[in-house]
Amino acid sequence: MLFTVTHIYCYTFLSLLSLSLTLSRTRRRITLLRRPPSDRRRLAAASCSFVARGSWVVAAVPCRTPLFARGSSILLRRGCSVAAAPSSPSVSHTLKLVEGRKDNMVMAWLQRMMTKGGGNFVSTVTSSPHSRFFSKSSNPYVGILEFLNGIGKGVKSHAAKLESEIGDFNNLLVTRTLKLKKLGIPCKHGHHVAYIRSFSRMASAGGAGQKEGLKLLVTAGAHAQKAVGIWLFGSAAWVFSMVVLGGITRLTRSGLSMTDWKFTGNLPPLSDKEWLHEFEKYQQSPEYKRVNKGMKIEDFKFIYWMEYAHRMWGRALGVMFALPYSYFLHKGYITLRLGLRLSALFALGAGQGFIGWWMVKSGLEEPPSEYSQPRVSPYRLAAHLTSAFAIYSGLLWTALSVVMPEPPSESLTWVRGATKVKRLALPVGLLVGLTAISGAFVAGNDAGHAFNTFPKMGDAWIPDDIFEMKPLIRNFFENTSTVQLDHRILATATLVSVCALWWSTRKLEIHPAVRSVIGSALGITALQVTLGVSTLLSYVPVSLGTAHQAGALTLMTFMLLLNHTVRKPSLSLLKTLPQVVKAN
Repeated sequence: MLFTVTHIYCYTFLSLLSLSLTLSRTRRRITLLRRPPSDRRRLAAASCSFVARGSWVVAAVPCRTPLFARGSSILLRRGCSVAAAPSSPSVSHTLKLVEGRKDNMVMAWLQRMMTKGGGNFVSTVTSSPHSRFFSKSSNPYVGILEFLNGIGKGVKSHAAKLESEIGDFNNLLVTRTLKLKKLGIPCKHGHHVAYIRSFSRMASAGGAGQKEGLKLLVTAGAHAQKAVGIWLFGSAAWVFSMVVLGGITRLTRSGLSMTDWKFTGNLPPLSDKEWLHEFEKYQQSPEYKRVNKGMKIEDFKFIYWMEYAHRMWGRALGVMFALPYSYFLHKGYITLRLGLRLSALFALGAGQGFIGWWMVKSGLEEPPSEYSQPRVSPYRLAAHLTSAFAIYSGLLWTALSVVMPEPPSESLTWVRGATKVKRLALPVGLLVGLTAISGAFVAGNDAGHAFNTFPKMGDAWIPDDIFEMKPLIRNFFENTSTVQLDHRILATATLVSVCALWWSTRKLEIHPAVRSVIGSALGITALQVTLGVSTLLSYVPVSLGTAHQAGALTLMTFMLLLNHTVRKPSLSLLKTLPQVVKAN
């Protein structure tokens, strides 16, 4: 048993490590503003505003990509951007001056901010594509009034020189460390100055921009976004562990050890008398009479604890989900769209407990034949597993949508490449899900204990009895030979499809994050097929069977991540891409 548990933990650890590394690489590649870029060519290519921690940044480089910077809530649009600073005395903020417009209110506001700040603004463009204009030979300290007076007035100053060389002050970065309690923001409509008291709610001030396409699922800024994202990813990981624990419970034949189900309470037996009472109830079940007759109470305690842990782990998930959900609703972090989605997932999770008991109940009934072993209905087992996969997929997709409102789309070429990938990734993802569901019927019919040879099934490629049941449709769900053949065919098709996906996209111009996920999915698919064959040839040991079930969910994770990364960008984002701007 120790050897089995060690195998399970090792595989789960390696799977989660691979997933975390891929997510980490993907997150770093999704946005260039997680850290200030050291290579100015990266900034020039992305055409994004630069955000410096602890500084007020007047960013007039063309802002073409909606993005989120670490530690700040940033909503950037062409011609207008709104950003929130981290909760610290020094403000890290981005302000985009409207392209081609010198708004008097904005200029007056800048002068007022300069006065409050007490001192000159420091021209800091170390990561700007125009940093060559600020060499050591130039005076890096130029007053903001000098900048403003030099605009369109021909003042012979450092500012005028810069204007003539750069062409327009819309291509200038000016930073200044300020300590303010209120921030002024020029909004797009009317270019007026709005004052926001709370840094954490700065992103909500960009409502006009959000209506154009960037629909955030979480309000109240980056802190709320991070908190909700961590909670949802944690919930998804909890469901992942639930599926793995459920696989162990099934493979150790522990699922029928608890012969009753209570909605609340249900403490475990705490005395010898209580254990004896539970054991007597189990002795009345068909499984004990036909499979485990003569079982000792020590062996019964093991299978009882396995099933009890599975049930309590599910209840703990409900509490772990409901309490933060109520808190975030109270704080106003969650939008209506996100609230409806999470409520549906919570309802599905609550129903999962009833589906589980409905499944167990089928195994407590007398088998139709005296030669049949008692086992749960394969239909109900498939419904239970499919529901768990649906909950996990919904939580993971929602968590990704919270932390990544827009797909990585720094250029129109990458968007076109992502569109081509999506046409292939979506059917491959559906095939992965169908293969996983077919595995539930393999487990429900104990088909893994038959035809323990590969690639042939016994002495034949196709058994003779695959269509012996009437009506014909029953063979695909109840016939051991047909169910295993179906799973073999679907698994092979999945491997071929993922290989074809990788091969067809290897020369496409796509985001590095997309390419990384495709490569990871290919590796996980190969590992999953290897685990499946090894499980079959080894007569389904608990360690390999559990690892195979965890591998199915891991592969589904990568396919969800891939489809989420290549989804269609919003219309407002497409309008800001460099190629689109040039075409206009």
